[in-house]
Amino acid sequence: MLTPGASPRIVYKTHIVYWSFAVKLSKQTQYGLQILLQLARHARTSQLATGKQIARQQSVNEPYVEQLVAPLKRGGLVQTVRGRHGGYTLGKAPGQITVLDVIESFEGSLELVNDDNRTANGAGVEIVWRHLAVGLREAAAGITLASILENQNEGMPDYII
Repeated sequence: MLTPGASPRIVYKTHIVYWSFAVKLSKQTQYGLQILLQLARHARTSQLATGKQIARQQSVNEPYVEQLVAPLKRGGLVQTVRGRHGGYTLGKAPGQITVLDVIESFEGSLELVNDDNRTANGAGVEIVWRHLAVGLREAAAGITLASILENQNEGMPDYII
């Protein structure tokens, strides 16, 4: 196990992120998570969320909402209902949808090491990247929509800077 030299950067309930390296996620992934959270909140009313409602809430246009929902639908995270009273709803319970699911719907498998570029000289460093990738995957898999909503209801997560 790697022992980070820095103090914790962010505390999110039970998750502590020690490293301050950046994993750049696309804007689509960020919107995807926001849309799923919106659908989770909307599900409490037992009504479908329309593309127009999502677009208004996310400050994007309706065709872009359709583009954003497509990978979520392929991943089984969103269901669509066509017709006059149609719209979008979650494909699974909020407690079964993780941040990792969202990331992988848009970005593919979450890996920090490209096996094509492996060299004998970089083998020691590759282990570091693999440990970081495992930690990142575990952290993302441990955060569900339900836990995010619970944190929002209790207030913002504790940030330690």
